Amino acid sequence: MSLFPGAFHRYRVVHHVIQSATVAVLLGLMWPSVGAAAQIVVPNSLTSVPGNSQFGNPLGCVPPRSERYQQVYRGVEVGSGTITAIAFRREETLIFPDGSPITIPNVTITLSSTTAGPDTLSTTFASNVGADVVTVFSGDVTSFTNVTGPGLKPFDTIIPLTAAFTFDATTGKNLLLDITVPSCPVNALISFDVASVANDSVSIVRASDAGSSAGFAATSGLVTQFTLTAAAAPSPTSLVAAVLPNSRAVQVGTPATVSATVINAGGAPASQVGIALASTVPASFGYWLLDTSVAPPQLIGLPNTPVNIPACVPPAPCPQKDFLLFMTPTSAFGPTELSLTFAGINTPQVTTLVGINTLLLLASATPTPDMVALAATAPNDGIARISGVMGTGFFVVATTNLGVGDTITVSADTGAAAVPVDVLICQTDPGTGGCLSTPTPTATMFVAAGAQPTFASFVRALGGAVPLDPAANRVFARFRRSDGLIAGGTSVAVMTE
Repeated sequence: MSLFPGAFHRYRVVHHVIQSATVAVLLGLMWPSVGAAAQIVVPNSLTSVPGNSQFGNPLGCVPPRSERYQQVYRGVEVGSGTITAIAFRREETLIFPDGSPITIPNVTITLSSTTAGPDTLSTTFASNVGADVVTVFSGDVTSFTNVTGPGLKPFDTIIPLTAAFTFDATTGKNLLLDITVPSCPVNALISFDVASVANDSVSIVRASDAGSSAGFAATSGLVTQFTLTAAAAPSPTSLVAAVLPNSRAVQVGTPATVSATVINAGGAPASQVGIALASTVPASFGYWLLDTSVAPPQLIGLPNTPVNIPACVPPAPCPQKDFLLFMTPTSAFGPTELSLTFAGINTPQVTTLVGINTLLLLASATPTPDMVALAATAPNDGIARISGVMGTGFFVVATTNLGVGDTITVSADTGAAAVPVDVLICQTDPGTGGCLSTPTPTATMFVAAGAQPTFASFVRALGGAVPLDPAANRVFARFRRSDGLIAGGTSVAVMTE
């Protein structure tokens, strides 16, 4: 039983909704820490020497043809990390004379992880594409700069990706580049540096028709430079944590309860993992281990008892522990972003990430609305996806007012980060999900005690790429009471693709 029966009762009301989303948020945090970006040339042996062949495909095609081109790269030569640009270089002998740069219009590029390897690609294009395929570029490509003369050429056909792709070489898979050129421009005569060696680290399948489902295979492949931010070596014990809901508003003397999930993503057991309040506010704090395998969840043992979390052994899901956190304000204070310390005796502290493992808490001297909010995305991974740099994505928010009735104004922003998006909001019909009015930057309505209004947020890209960075690129939904103070909130990561 809880020391705070009323608080635990209210926690039960919302826990079944927030538990799965807590885990989804944590999965978004499981991206590896990263180092500096580097240029990786594949084949690695051709970083500073030319290949032994040349061809113009796929960007040097000639009308009236179009082009579908797949190239596989051995994963261990690419390495693990996030790819943000691709580049090619011309062959050193300049079989075609130097000329003006050529623009190839409407090029589409995808990247994926594939089980097919060099010289083993299927001639059926679809059979080579991995399940994690991402459209990383869609637009015009300029084929080279004005560098002239013979000799080893720079990688000057540079394609900055509009959506980054994270590749994990430790899975044993290889990287698949898939380029579609729907129409070849006039006089697109250019010849690229190529490696043509059996059983090396590249090979291709291509067709002179962008609509073809199959092509012919060759052992050759473009010498390619990837801009890749490599994954750093994981800590032997590496914890990640999330808190839901991310915002509460309670009257002084009333416990505010939230759920926390801690995952050990490291390869060693995490010992004596506990939680503490890192911020200084007039409030008591405690935590309690939860058994979430039963409904309703049950408190385990005594409060404030550290726990051990077993090591992560892929491919099994990394072990996690769930907790009930409770804070009881002893005097009033305005909305304050509270930082929490999650750590074991043999682990570093979890990095504080606003909106993910923090709590925005309002302690009111009088009864207050308390808008417990939960966001959902499609799929339910905590990421609002936007199609292209001018597209629109969305997420939805379900709420429950656990406090008193009040006029509530809903808005959204990107927090401290300058993310190139804006957001329109509407209240929705809980049954159909349809907007009850035209989406606008804010929505205002009276929310009675116990009411459960729902909302849709439409996130519009403003012309710039938004990489997947759940720690930084987020959209925050805010619920302000009639005096303007925040009485609830939630957030999602946002990315363009």
